[in-house]
Amino acid sequence: RPIRTIGTSQDVTDSECPQRDLRESEAKLRSLFDSSPLGLVLVEGGERFGLANAAFVRISGLPPAALKPAAPGEAMPAALQDLLRLSQGVRPDHPTVQAIQHWQRPDGRSVVVQVQASRVPAHGEAETASLVWIQVEDISERLAAEEHLRLAAKVFHCAAEGIFLTDADGVIVDVNDALFRITGYGRAQLLGQTPRLFKSGLHPAAFYQQIWTDLVRHGAWSGEIINRASDGAAQDLLETIGVVRDEQGSITNYVALLSEIGRAHV
Repeated sequence: RPIRTIGTSQDVTDSECPQRDLRESEAKLRSLFDSSPLGLVLVEGGERFGLANAAFVRISGLPPAALKPAAPGEAMPAALQDLLRLSQGVRPDHPTVQAIQHWQRPDGRSVVVQVQASRVPAHGEAETASLVWIQVEDISERLAAEEHLRLAAKVFHCAAEGIFLTDADGVIVDVNDALFRITGYGRAQLLGQTPRLFKSGLHPAAFYQQIWTDLVRHGAWSGEIINRASDGAAQDLLETIGVVRDEQGSITNYVALLSEIGRAHV
């Protein structure tokens, strides 16, 4: 039978705290990695893929298994080939490389992505043995929105109707070329003014009150109106005014389209 017990004790407080801090730091970094809206993927040695977050899987449409080394005779997805080529362009004298790439997802959807590869030297290894982090952002919607804006701007400036845009207070902030031709006013004369500049004095106050009532109730007004051109002549115009609102429903702008019917005989 044991007749005595001999043991030792060691104070590990100083060593346990750094380890606990390290674990907490790693957990925070992993949380940031997994929750990032940007696709993140690690390329090791320019040849194989390591970690990838959920955003990368969502953007690329590739399952995590696709990042594993391809089996003999198995082709690597084109998107991953593009990323490997990009990572191989990262060098000590050129540590960051950017590119725009067009990917065809497995579900048939085409996406345009902006990718950035950055060199991260591996800890404790030679400088040549490095890791490359690649950030992937799906810019398909942004490019489509920019194209929509370019098309809208082209329509705005090429339209046969005169168009002016005001802010929520009714101050004119933009006009197209057709408005110059119809009204005779130059751009510098219109910007910063209000549509009261066009008033002919030939409509009663109730006429303009009805316009605002329709704008408030229905978000639009359309009808014939007599305005005053820059040379003082009265013009018969067909005018349509619409209300522009933001996502919260607040009025941000008014847009008006005018087409000339003729010169009023007054």
